[in-house]
Formats: sequence, C-alpha cells, structure tokens
Amino acid sequence: MKKIIIYPFVFAVYPVLFLFFNNLGELGFFDVFPKLLFFIFIYFLLWVVLFIVLRNLNLASVISSVLFLWIFLYGSFCFLFSNLLIEYIFIRERFLLAFWVFVLVCLFVALMIYFRRNKQLEKINYFFNVVAFVLVLGLVFNFLSYKLNNIHKRVDVNALKSVKKMNSLGFIFSEKSKKRDVYYIILDAYSSDSVLKGLFGYDNSSFTNSLKKRGFYVADKSFSNYAFTLASLSSSLNMTYLDFVGRIMGQESNDISYLQEMMKNAVVEKTFAQNGYEIINIGSWWKATSSTPSTASFMDKILLDEFNMLLLESSIFHPFSIQITFPVLRCRVIDQFKEIEEVSNNKNPTFVFAHILSPHPPFIFNSNGSKLKLPKGVAGWFDHSLYVPQLRFINKKVMQLVDSLLSKSKVKPIIIIQGDHGAGYLFEQDIKNKPTDIRNKPKHMGKLFSDANLKGQMRILNAYYLPDVEFVNTSISPVNTFRLIFNWYFGGNFQILEDKSYFSSYFRPYKFINVTEKVKY
Repeated sequence: MKKIIIYPFVFAVYPVLFLFFNNLGELGFFDVFPKLLFFIFIYFLLWVVLFIVLRNLNLASVISSVLFLWIFLYGSFCFLFSNLLIEYIFIRERFLLAFWVFVLVCLFVALMIYFRRNKQLEKINYFFNVVAFVLVLGLVFNFLSYKLNNIHKRVDVNALKSVKKMNSLGFIFSEKSKKRDVYYIILDAYSSDSVLKGLFGYDNSSFTNSLKKRGFYVADKSFSNYAFTLASLSSSLNMTYLDFVGRIMGQESNDISYLQEMMKNAVVEKTFAQNGYEIINIGSWWKATSSTPSTASFMDKILLDEFNMLLLESSIFHPFSIQITFPVLRCRVIDQFKEIEEVSNNKNPTFVFAHILSPHPPFIFNSNGSKLKLPKGVAGWFDHSLYVPQLRFINKKVMQLVDSLLSKSKVKPIIIIQGDHGAGYLFEQDIKNKPTDIRNKPKHMGKLFSDANLKGQMRILNAYYLPDVEFVNTSISPVNTFRLIFNWYFGGNFQILEDKSYFSSYFRPYKFINVTEKVKY
C-alpha cells in the first residue's frame, strides 16, 4: 500500500462528494458530476505545475493534496469556531485566516524538512492513503445511513390510488373559454398582513390596498397548506394534499426526491400545456425551481448555483463568499421581474410560474433597492430585522410589474401573487447551522414552532386578479387556487377541498402535523 498512491484522486473529488453525501435526496449524481470533472481537472493542473517545478512525482502529489485539502477544509474549520464568529466575523476571521495560513506554512516546512532528510515519501504516501481510506469510509457510512433511514415501507394501496387520481386531474378546456395569460407568482416567505403587524411590527396595508385598488382580491385570512417551499409548491401545482406521499415515503424519511418529481411533473403545468399554452418557468437559483423542464436557461449564464455557493462557503474563499454571491442573487431577483414583464409581449397564451426567492433570505436589498450592507456571516441570513426592508422593496417591484401587466395585456390576464409560506421560521432559526448543508436545519429539528411563530410561518399573502369574476373567500389556501381557476375560466369541474394547514420540516418532511386550528383566524 505504501507504493500504491490512491489518495490524490480521493482528495481531488472529496470536497464535492462530501457536500453531495451531506445532501442526498436533494441532489442527483448527475447534478454534481460536472463539478467532479472540474475538480479532477483543477487538481491535475495543480499537480502538473508542481511536478514541473519540483521534478518529483511523490512530492508533487503530497503538496497538491495538502494544498487542496487546505483550500476546501477552511469552511469546516470556521464552523468549529462558529460560536466565536456570530458577531464581528470579519474581525475575528482575519485571525482565523491568518492561523490557517500559518498551518499551511508549517505543513510545507515540515514536508520539506522531512523530504530533505529522507528523500523518499513512502511513509507519507502510506499515511495519506490511510486518511483517504478513512474519508471514503465516512462517505460510505453517510450513504448507508441515508439509505437505511429512507427504506420505504410497503406502499399503501390507497396511496397508489391517490397518485393515479392526481395524475388524472388534467382536462381539456371548454371551447368557449378565453385563453388568458396566467401568472402564478410566488414570493417566497411572504407573510400575511396580520403576521407582519404582529411579529415584525410593520403595517403592510398600503401594499395590499394598492393591489385592491387595481382589482385584486386579497384573501386576508389565507394560510399555507405546508410549512416549507417544496411541499407547498408540490401541493399547489398539483392541486392536492400530500398525505399520500407521507404514506409512500414514511414519516421518518427525509428523502425529498418524490416532491421534486411532483414539481417536475406538475399537473397544473401539464394541463395548460395540453391545452395549447406556452409554459414559461422563471426559476430561482434554488434547485427545485431552477431544474424543472420548462425553466429558462439563465443558470447557464451565471457562474454560481446553489451547490457552487456551498463549495465556495466551504473553501478558503469563505470570508468573501457573500461579496461574491450576493451581487449575483440581487441580479437574479431583479431580472425575474423583467422576465415576467416581457411575457406580456407573447402572442401565444402563456402560463407563467415564477418563484422569486424574496423576501426570503438572503437579505440583499434595502427598502429602496440599494445594496444592503453585507451581513456578518451566516447570521446575516436570519436576522429578522432585515426582512421588512427587503419586503418593502419587493412590494415596489410587484406594483410596477402589476401595472405593466395590466396595461400591456390585450386580454385581461389572471394573476396570482402568493406566499408559499410565511416568515415565522426567522424567529426559530438556529444561526449556527453548518455551512455544508443545503437545508438550513432549524434548531427545533422538526419540533413544532411556538404558536406565534407557527402562525407567522403558515399565514401568507394570497392575492388574486380574476377578471369578470366576483370572488369572496377570505381563507382560500393554495391547494384550491387552480381548482377554482380551472372551474371559473376553463370549464373545469373540480371539487373544492377543505382548507387545511400541515406543519413539517425539511428534517422530517413527511411527518405532517395538522395545525389548521392553530393557524386559522
């Protein structure tokens, strides 16, 4: 084993595989495969340069491996000191960064001293091979733990019937129906006026009143059907509750792949498509809404996606990750509003699904849209005092968009502006989350929020522009949105479901707790 060198390859791919195995169920292997190839290429390039300089195969392998691990372990090193980094992170991180550089210098000095004395590096190769083997074992253990935790129980027959029923919901529109453009705009984590007043101390009535003046109906007693985005959108875009998914996957499962598939094959989009509508998905940078089949190719135009951000945060560039990523995220939100506005120029009837990841963190806008002072580390994602300024800016963009759509559309469009869930979690969030997890696990780890924060999480903005329809339903929930629209405008005959609200978390996405009585008005 001393003569066989396997560790360079392991070290080259480990940063990517570590993040991948920490986020199984959210990512497919082919999502990270291009990153693996890129990392192997970078490692090989580094190794070639060092070999040319040092003229020693073993020494080039050792130094390139040490350097690679040093670059991509820094984020984990910072996490060990997270208690010290919550405040004044840029002051303290200077010392951590200096210490980390000192560690690298010491390692290089030690290696050079050892090499001068021994010339051969078999023992070091053996040591690094053992380290590589241990790292691989850790990944295997992660994988097996995930699989054991997500072994699906015998599928419930009723659950299978629910799947078939959901897949058969589509229908052919009535010939008499006008083919209006339909805009389904999700403002992530947008709470209701009552929550904004109660939890945040902000009066949002000027915004909702402006919508009403333009003909919108604001369901001021509406609540979300589910507590987190993927479940909420899987439900609303398929016009169904998700209890059958819980029976299929099991309450203890944290595998969200089924929900991702529901998003990719949403009944609402399929129904519009089979009736001659052009489907435009103006996605966010979040994987679930950036990877649906109809998503525009904006991700190809920028360097960063969600996984790349994690790689950046786990690397030596951790102190600068916010400065690098936040401008990209700002541009994406602003561009989404522009893209929605441009749809009104389409000649064909169009269904637009736009998921705007705001006012949800990261907090990147002041109330006037100017750049927010960059927050100090992870805490900047969950500082609820920054929520209202960002919401106020989003309000302005929404009103500009609404005015544009209403003035440009030849046939009055249908517009739904909806929060997928509220912002109550900002008051429950653990700001010390590790930087290696795409899901920011809340400190309650799946336990129910306090009553006030639960209402904050489930009570949402829910506004409808419905031409030629008299609509009064103060508590309508998202699961019924398209059931009603298909019935009113396109000759559908869908049953209107009872409005219910279920709490669960990413930690246990299918452990649904009925909280309707707690969150309803």
